[in-house]
Amino acid sequence: MIQWGDKIREIAKKILKDKTVDLIIGFQKGTIPLRTKPVLIKDIEKVDLLHW
Repeated sequence: MIQWGDKIREIAKKILKDKTVDLIIGFQKGTIPLRTKPVLIKDIEKVDLLHW
């Protein structure tokens, strides 16, 4: 079964590849445990930074 985070990453990669969007705004792991920080993703290779 695919986890929601994996499905969102899959969709994010697809819409970046198709040039449907130029940028994805999300969150990545922060430096403090259980905290996230904003991230702007323009490259498909960086989609794996997305974290919930």
